[in-house]
Amino acid sequence: MSTKCFLTGIMMLGVALQAGAQTWSVGEISFSGVVDGYYSLNFNHPASRYNQLRNFDVEANQFGLNMVKLTMEHAAEPVGFRVDLGFGETFNLIHAGEAEPSAVRNLEQAYVSLKPPGARGFQFDFGEFVTSAGAEVIETYGNWNYSRSLLFTLAIPYYHMGARATVPMGKYFTGGVQLVNGWNDVQDNNSGKTVGLTGALTAGPVSWDGNYYGGPEKPDTNKGWRHLYDTTLLVSKPKASAYLNFDYGVDEEAPGGSDKVWYGVAGADLRDACRLRQAEGCNAADGRSGSGTRTASRQVSRRR
Repeated sequence: MSTKCFLTGIMMLGVALQAGAQTWSVGEISFSGVVDGYYSLNFNHPASRYNQLRNFDVEANQFGLNMVKLTMEHAAEPVGFRVDLGFGETFNLIHAGEAEPSAVRNLEQAYVSLKPPGARGFQFDFGEFVTSAGAEVIETYGNWNYSRSLLFTLAIPYYHMGARATVPMGKYFTGGVQLVNGWNDVQDNNSGKTVGLTGALTAGPVSWDGNYYGGPEKPDTNKGWRHLYDTTLLVSKPKASAYLNFDYGVDEEAPGGSDKVWYGVAGADLRDACRLRQAEGCNAADGRSGSGTRTASRQVSRRR
């Protein structure tokens, strides 16, 4: 019996700038922007020049442009909208599973909102919007680490097309429901729809988010649902913060006749000492589902 040991190392230098500390406005429309680039040094020097087990920072031993993005937004008072336009490797990857990716490649979000006066905070959105699942987000500056956990990379969708509604229920809890095409598809791949249920509880420095998505996701058939349960617990303090994220998913009646299951845990802590912010993260994932159901443009597979 022979044993082989592989060492993997990637050094990442990245810069993600949100253009301007404040948004600027033209009339009642607010504008903001993001420029995100990096240099990646992969000590394995892969011949493909692509990093494995990464999400957006996939370029190895070279400079990369993650995204350049412009956001236009009008608050729902009572009618509003938000549009996120941009380009870069991130936009190419999140739309890699679309039937016609070129039609939506430069669009991250585009939705209209309705927030009726006197409705106690109720808001209704329609269009394309990012998923409620996960502890991390697509924009680098919104995360604690430059790269992403394996859960963000492999276990959850990026965005949805459809309708969602949220409403505060008391002082600490906000509930929501969604009806969408499915995972990462502006153009649906079947006639069925996916239902999303969301909940957010905040009490002082502790917040909890729970999300469920269920619906048919296989091309040209409504048989066999995909179920995803996602939950995140966050403790936020002035000097230190930490979160724990858990995902569990099932694809019913997958090709081959058996259900496919994936699950994992990710955690990170953020500490502020002497004005230096350090983020440490760890994640572990187990997927009896194999490598997923689609390949996102020359990088590790992600479920679609």
